[in-house]
Amino acid sequence: MHVIDGLGRGGAESLLINSIQLLPADEHVVICLSDLYDFDPALKKRFVHYTIIVNNKLRILGAIFKIRKIIKRHKPQLIHVHLPLSGIITKLAAPKHIPLFYSIHSEYSFCYFNKNMTIKIMEKFTARPYHHLIGVSKTAVDDYVQYITNSGSTDVLYNFVPERFFKARQGLPYKAGATLHCIAVGHLKYEKNYEYILAQFALLKNLPIKLDIYGDGVDADKLKKIKADLQLSAVEFKGKARNVGELMEQYNLFITCSLSEGFGIAPLEAMAAKLPVLVSSIPVFKELINDVGIFVQTQAYTHSESLSATIENIFSGKINLADNIEPAFIRAKQIAGPENYGLKLKSIYEKYL
Repeated sequence: MHVIDGLGRGGAESLLINSIQLLPADEHVVICLSDLYDFDPALKKRFVHYTIIVNNKLRILGAIFKIRKIIKRHKPQLIHVHLPLSGIITKLAAPKHIPLFYSIHSEYSFCYFNKNMTIKIMEKFTARPYHHLIGVSKTAVDDYVQYITNSGSTDVLYNFVPERFFKARQGLPYKAGATLHCIAVGHLKYEKNYEYILAQFALLKNLPIKLDIYGDGVDADKLKKIKADLQLSAVEFKGKARNVGELMEQYNLFITCSLSEGFGIAPLEAMAAKLPVLVSSIPVFKELINDVGIFVQTQAYTHSESLSATIENIFSGKINLADNIEPAFIRAKQIAGPENYGLKLKSIYEKYL
């Protein structure tokens, strides 16, 4: 049984759908706390689907009792929950004798605890030593257990990149001095640090450097206004895209300057598609990408470490984008290949069943 806030197309949601597809021999029951669904309708044939709308605090108690009834009806061998709201509600609903696995997909201190004390209190209140925490990175796990010390067992299971990215055609090779075509992919929200990217691209207006941004989110209007104010004709907001792997073939460079990530699937997808990646120097990218990417400092930095200076060095040929393409592909295959993900997930389940 899986419980999740909804099935809009985000990292946790995509991981859940992909996990179900990797475990076709198992029966899957999915409980969603909203009616969001952005995936292929045909995929619903692979699981039993329940929707329990929780759009305000008054509905939480009712959701707990409804989930308990569904658990009694299906008698699952295990329960796997994703995202804070689903986690809090399900931990209150699930009986002790059914193993409960709780996936965290981000640095909770940055995304939740520092913004909402209630979430931190509820995580502490609902955590039990017999629950099983699965983090998408060591960075995410270490961050969580620093605050929630009674979280139970912990395991790290890296997200996986779908096979279609590894089979995509390589991104456009870049020749110094030519127009540099860049792509960014991700929700338009504070954590993704798009304001910094736009400010840095304002320093590059005299060079033939273009950036297409795919995704939408709460900051969409704000970021589009900043783009207009800075007169960034070389930057385009492209909205949602379902065929990101194919789109990457049209670009020379992938960019992300996130302030915080639990995993960061987009740069790993780019690495799998043999598209060079330029990323911020945050702990999780250091953990995952290691020395096969180009890193920039987005906060306390000298100009030489900034995004704009680094792109200028790529444009002039001081940084050769081709150098890391093959090592990055191998790294992506090593830590995020889909072949063994299902086996690794099952082995974590079986360890506690």
